[in-house]
Amino acid sequence: LTPKIIATQVETQESFELKAGGYIFPGKYQFQIEVPGFELVTFSDTVAAIKDPYTIQRQLTTAARAIELNITGEFPVGEKIDVEGVLIQGKSARESTWKPGQYEISIQQPGYMPLKDTITIPTGPGPFLLERVLVTKPRLIQDIKISYDIQPPSQLGPYKVAIATIDQPTEEKVIKTGDLLKPNCYLVRVYQEAYNTVEQKKYIWPSEGPVSFEFELQAKERLIEINIEHDVKPMFLAQWSYSLIAEVPSSRYDPKKVKPGVYFFEIHQPGYFFGPRQKIYIEPSEKPYVIAAKLIAKPRAFAFEVMNESDGKIVPVHQLTLNGKEIRPQETFASGQEAQVVYKFKQYKSVAKKIRILPGEGPICEKMPLIPLKRYEMKVRKNYE
Repeated sequence: LTPKIIATQVETQESFELKAGGYIFPGKYQFQIEVPGFELVTFSDTVAAIKDPYTIQRQLTTAARAIELNITGEFPVGEKIDVEGVLIQGKSARESTWKPGQYEISIQQPGYMPLKDTITIPTGPGPFLLERVLVTKPRLIQDIKISYDIQPPSQLGPYKVAIATIDQPTEEKVIKTGDLLKPNCYLVRVYQEAYNTVEQKKYIWPSEGPVSFEFELQAKERLIEINIEHDVKPMFLAQWSYSLIAEVPSSRYDPKKVKPGVYFFEIHQPGYFFGPRQKIYIEPSEKPYVIAAKLIAKPRAFAFEVMNESDGKIVPVHQLTLNGKEIRPQETFASGQEAQVVYKFKQYKSVAKKIRILPGEGPICEKMPLIPLKRYEMKVRKNYE
């Protein structure tokens, strides 16, 4: 170490830096010796007017150093901690200065593991920088609360909560109440059959307290399958259609894929009855929801008019018999049955045909060729004999 020596002439108060090998005039001086890491030395002396060199010899005393703290934790990485308790030899590191040497230190901070170590404070200028990284304490998972928009049925399996650090999102591990969890930034995923997977970013900060999680699971939409049975097979009729009306209205409507819940079900097809709409509960599941329905063919009446195939005109029926029995207008008959029908007209020959009463809407109006009746003149001769 090269000391810095300042000499001040007592009579003139002129100051100058004195260097080894330099010159100084005889006289009375005040000397100041500065060496980094050592205490300042001041003294007075008289430089004699002789030929021998002037020699300065003094004992330097190491200077006590203050402590500057740079304490961080393993999470968040690199973030400085305002540590509550740092002791050196049992004394507060901040409230004392320390001579160079070896010391025992202890660091305690809530949420972190206590640290005990040995440090060596070297001789040097300014404060000594004490740097350490504290290890976080694992935190207890006290509670995991799961709620549902729609309650799951008892046959579904339990939910599963898995976590992965944000830098390794594919390396999951399942957690449960009672587990210990190191502070970090995590991706937390909640899995359950028939529900959409929940994924959230969660920060677990260093702390002495426990950790709780709370999630809400949303039920997946379910595919709808309709199985329709007809008592009488439809012929030449429009396809059936159905509607599902949610008990709780929603802005989204797709009858082929619906959110589990309570619905009112109706099915429509010309010529068939379904009955009153049905109230159904679609519970959460991965499988399609199957609705079985039976359509009953409506009974039908006869129109008491037919279409003449030859000219396309509508011709009124004077009398109509079904299986030998005269029927009345608006009288209805079950669909699906076969019957012998006789149509009688005033201006056309009667037509007898075998028909099958098919499901449909409105009265039955047949199309058939009609043969007009011929007009005959009859003369009656009186016998006077």
